[in-house]
Amino acid sequence: MGVSQASLFPELGDGGRALPGGWIPAMTMAGRTVGWSHPGAPGILVRHCGHPTALRPYYLTGVAVSRKFHSLADAKAAALNPAKWIAETEEWNLEHN
Repeated sequence: MGVSQASLFPELGDGGRALPGGWIPAMTMAGRTVGWSHPGAPGILVRHCGHPTALRPYYLTGVAVSRKFHSLADAKAAALNPAKWIAETEEWNLEHN
């Protein structure tokens, strides 16, 4: 039995149709997509902060990565391979705490 995106994020509904690369628009706000999920990254959601002029508007939920990303492509890449960013976050925390 597979895990559906709707069961991982029940508050988001059925997730809509898949986009090229397998990404699924998972959240909308005022008719604009602000969240994306991928079957290859179960439990992780790429989100946009909603601020139109933010310098680093994309971030991940569902994984221990505190970094924000300038581009949607970078955030999606991090969602599919979060290990690099988790290690970077842990290293930064050790240096600054």
